[in-house]
Amino acid sequence: MENPSRLRWGLVGTGGFADAVFAPVLRNAGQELLGAAGSSPQGSAAFAVRHGAPRTYESLEAMLRDPDVDAVWIASPNHLHEEHARLALEAGKHVLAEKPLAITGSGARELADLSERRERRLAVGYQGRFHAALRDLHARIREGALGEVAYVRASWQTRYAGLPDAWRLRQNTSGGWAIMDIGTHTLDAALWLTDFAEPRLLGSRLSTQHWSVAVEDLAVLLLQLGEATAVVEAATGVQGPANRVEVYGTGGWAIATGVFVPRLGAAGGRLTLSDGTVRTYDAAPNPYEAQVAAFAAWTAGRDYLGATGAEGAININLLEQAREGR
Repeated sequence: MENPSRLRWGLVGTGGFADAVFAPVLRNAGQELLGAAGSSPQGSAAFAVRHGAPRTYESLEAMLRDPDVDAVWIASPNHLHEEHARLALEAGKHVLAEKPLAITGSGARELADLSERRERRLAVGYQGRFHAALRDLHARIREGALGEVAYVRASWQTRYAGLPDAWRLRQNTSGGWAIMDIGTHTLDAALWLTDFAEPRLLGSRLSTQHWSVAVEDLAVLLLQLGEATAVVEAATGVQGPANRVEVYGTGGWAIATGVFVPRLGAAGGRLTLSDGTVRTYDAAPNPYEAQVAAFAAWTAGRDYLGATGAEGAININLLEQAREGR
């Protein structure tokens, strides 16, 4: 994998995805992990032992004071993303924040503005953009192979095996369940494939279909994206086929499946085109690894096709409207 820049990273979070996915992703992508800051010094120390990280941080503030840390990957609970990203940017660090960038549109927009003022890179972890099938679909649209895009459907339904951590089930700490956990990914794909063309929420329904929780386990959004119509779907309580992104244009259609990959390993997935072409991606790079390599190159002045802070703010503003029934 091309790696034009090697950054020294600090992780915010020592469990969950930070532990199981992000730490090995940094190693696999040729980056340097200095250490992590979690909810306790003991957690940070144990994380350092597990991953061979050279430094242990007693707190986030201690990590941000380390002049050797170039970039921070934020993997804390949703309601802490805004504060942690703000502290990191103010400390002069580049930031890759897991989705959602914040749980309110205004909070996300303030972070995007802060990154511009501080001249630091701020990205949001929509790793689906780096799946080879979705990148190929994006290229097909740009070259006009599908004609004018008329309709986009981005869908991910999965019945979770059990309830997640309690913070995900409270509106004030998660911002919603299905929409903030996986719906924000499907929305980003629809926005990206249509160039964020004057997005407007036309309607939405958030409901509880399986779990007895205070937040939704099914979300459906109807949007106008420029001249195109889009339906964005997410479910954490009903099972569907492989996650997929469908694009229908005046000159053809394409369906990318298995593009949201929340794991290590090869990308997998498939792209099916109306001309009969079928492409598979069993050996394609892992989207998380491609994302961090591209982010590092971005800090060195290269172009970046991942989600910027400004794009992440548009996403959350639309989800906030859906959540509030506006």
